Amino acid sequence: MTIWNTPYSLLLAEVDAARDEGVSIPDNLAREIRQLDPVSDAWNEKIIWALYDQLDDLERPVHFAKSHPNDLDSIKLLRPQGPRNLNWSPTEGDLLDGFHGSWLGRATGCALGLPVEQVGVLVSDRKYVGRQKIYERLKLSNDWPLADFFPESNETNSSWGSKSLKSTIAYMEPDDDIHYSVAGLCILETSGPAFSWTDVADWWISHFPLSALCTAEVQAILNYASRTARWGSDGGERSSATAEFCRRNRNPYREWIGAQIRSDPWAWVAAGKPELAAEFAFRDASWTHTANGIYGAMFFAALQSAAFVIKDPHELIQIALSEIPAECSLAAAIHETVALCAVSSDWQEAMNKLENYIYGLSKHLMSPVHTINNACTCILALLFGTGEPTSAMSIAVMAGLDTDCNGATVGAISGTLAGGSRFKNNLSKKLNDRIVTRIPGMQDLDISDLAQRTVKQWNVVQQFQSAKKSS
Repeated sequence: MTIWNTPYSLLLAEVDAARDEGVSIPDNLAREIRQLDPVSDAWNEKIIWALYDQLDDLERPVHFAKSHPNDLDSIKLLRPQGPRNLNWSPTEGDLLDGFHGSWLGRATGCALGLPVEQVGVLVSDRKYVGRQKIYERLKLSNDWPLADFFPESNETNSSWGSKSLKSTIAYMEPDDDIHYSVAGLCILETSGPAFSWTDVADWWISHFPLSALCTAEVQAILNYASRTARWGSDGGERSSATAEFCRRNRNPYREWIGAQIRSDPWAWVAAGKPELAAEFAFRDASWTHTANGIYGAMFFAALQSAAFVIKDPHELIQIALSEIPAECSLAAAIHETVALCAVSSDWQEAMNKLENYIYGLSKHLMSPVHTINNACTCILALLFGTGEPTSAMSIAVMAGLDTDCNGATVGAISGTLAGGSRFKNNLSKKLNDRIVTRIPGMQDLDISDLAQRTVKQWNVVQQFQSAKKSS
């Protein structure tokens, strides 16, 4: 079973994923994998799945499992002390302004990075080269540093971000980063604050075409569908799928960025409550991702939840770190990012140092769409963004890697910090309050209406939490 890539490519990705978990791969197994031919063996499933199973059966080091748990109770035991709840008491106007800024920022930042998404993830000779390619493209058109949507280019892929260029932008075009934000809001509306991971999976199956999903999300939803009855169960359980099966089976992308980009709506409906935001993000993430893949979602949900109340980026980072395991790889990388930013004269110097740090984490090159390197890039952009949304978003995009994801994440946080009343800059105005999606029945949405709906769900969560306390 595979759909995102060939069995051969999944096997190679699993080699890296296993090594990231500290697994020692025996020489004979590594040799057998190297001997496969990427062309003739691309779909040689009999041999490839046998090798894949051998990889999967290798013993995971105890130290990684102990410091990188996948269940919420264990994560909470390993996290540092933190505020958990900021006791925010906003007016309806505060909520609407904040959520309008969040939605505007997410959509604007996503559109800003979308035309160079395929450029940002380029690698060569075990180095990230996307940042240099973006620089060359912007210098050629006299648009460096980035301060507006991308101009047209001879390198522009006509099917990739073509509606997000300076000459074409009129709305936020369909993109998975925005689809997941809409999905999170809809899941709260239909299932309520007590939603489970299966509510998320069922909503996806009912609303997302497979072509709208990527990497870990594709593999997880196929795993779920393979063990879930869509019609009847003749009296038995409708599904035998577990979160562990969905996130692990044939899913080498389990620590990539997918869950992190889904975290925003959980922050919004739990604004001012970073612990609750992180828990919501955990429920959403824990059936598609493991370890740092889960923690990235929890970290940014907590950070953005706190950003409605606290405006200092350094304090926000510390609050977010208090919701993930203190000794996990993501926490270590974020601490390193904050430290290197403090001794760098500008974001480019800091990015050079960050890339060198990432190169030193493993013998293989960390995927340009991994959680850790992209999370650190977002932190760098926030710290050097001078408190102005366009500046922070632009740095997130110019830095390369997953440009639309990072532009959207930093845009959402910057928009939250600014609020809608102060975020209505020239870039966001070009979206004309409009988001277009590939979700059936929701193809054309108003950003202002999404903000109103988010206010309603924040109030629903408030009432739910109050009822839990009094029961």
